[in-house]
Amino acid sequence: MHFPYILVCVLIFTAWLGYEIKKSSRADAKDSADFWAREHEALMTPRKSIDDVVFITIPKEIIPKKVVYNPPERELPDDASDDPAPPDPDDYDEDDEEEEDTLATAYERINTLSAELRSLSKVKIADLSEYTNTDLRLKYGTPNFTMLSTADTNYTRLVQLIPTLVSSLREAGMNEEAERILDFCDENSITSGKIRNLR
Repeated sequence: MHFPYILVCVLIFTAWLGYEIKKSSRADAKDSADFWAREHEALMTPRKSIDDVVFITIPKEIIPKKVVYNPPERELPDDASDDPAPPDPDDYDEDDEEEEDTLATAYERINTLSAELRSLSKVKIADLSEYTNTDLRLKYGTPNFTMLSTADTNYTRLVQLIPTLVSSLREAGMNEEAERILDFCDENSITSGKIRNLR
């Protein structure tokens, strides 16, 4: 008794599903055609002015100089002789050793990241994250694409290394150097969640 009703529902659903699939296929085909047309136009775009691109210059003054970690000398007791007895295990302070390891690691990171910051100071840096590759080609021309794309990659690396460098400088007690880098970020609108959290 209910069979014809169920059959009609199935037929209606099948017809609707077929229509939606065709509509989706047509939309996908149009989107794909539009994308490739735009991509072709971008690839054919001649060189254009890049005068409005804001390139970031890293001043040498904010790049930390190479640091050398000298662990503090352990004090000897006043009655120490030329032939001291073996160290007493009870005198061993694990916290002091962990602190020294942390400082040594911080110094190592400072030197590594400072060297990378120095390298970045010699190349073009620009925040172009608002543009897709196609947008970049259309706006500035394909001949400028590689240079601008590299500048954007350099910006990404700069934003990634700054938080670790600033944190390491603070661990080493180099707070003035850390503040100089953060001031540089403020002046050049260099920001990310991690950089904001350092303030």
